[in-house]
Amino acid sequence: IHTASLIVDDLPCMDDADMRRGQPACHRRFGEAVTILAALELVTLGYRTMSRAPGVNDSTRVRLVQLLARAVGVNGLIGGQERDLTAEQRASLDVDDRSRVTRIHELKTGALFIAAAESGAAVAGLEGEQLLPIRDFAGKLGLAYQTLDDLLDAQGTVSGIGKDVGKDVDKPTLVGVLGPDAASEYASKMISSATAALQPMGPSMRPLENFVQSAFGKAVSDRSQLN
Repeated sequence: IHTASLIVDDLPCMDDADMRRGQPACHRRFGEAVTILAALELVTLGYRTMSRAPGVNDSTRVRLVQLLARAVGVNGLIGGQERDLTAEQRASLDVDDRSRVTRIHELKTGALFIAAAESGAAVAGLEGEQLLPIRDFAGKLGLAYQTLDDLLDAQGTVSGIGKDVGKDVDKPTLVGVLGPDAASEYASKMISSATAALQPMGPSMRPLENFVQSAFGKAVSDRSQLN
């Protein structure tokens, strides 16, 4: 699902990017028509994978597919991308736009993080209020990830991150609203808040907390790590 969103985002009607993961963008190598078909197949593969999840009962599989559908649809990735495209038409951004930009990131990025985390929780048998810390954790981590990715676009190099840079100059980002330094501080705060959200769930969450600090902590200090 994530890869599908990336190759669509690179299309000329979106970001019109040339590079992705150190290689020519999908539409540059295979054409726009094949890229659209590939994206559709990748989304379908995501649902198929969820529906065949091993070691879980049928009701859990249905729940997993529903979680994914919610994350991809108008209340998630697709809705966030549409808001993103609409916001690009504005002439400028200022601090008053922070909540609007954050909402775009919650939908187009945070929703996928929440779906991934909640899917694991579903397989583990969590439900109801038990899911609240998981959703809070994943939502904040999604905001941190998107902010760090936008910092890469603003300050990274093509050779360092393997994709085009400077594509988000006119797009709604927290880097554009707050500036690079404040955006970096915001990302660090979201990472800390994400791990704090897991603490009520006890010591069983420590491996996940350690993973986040290891992966994202390095990304804050060395943004080339987020690739």
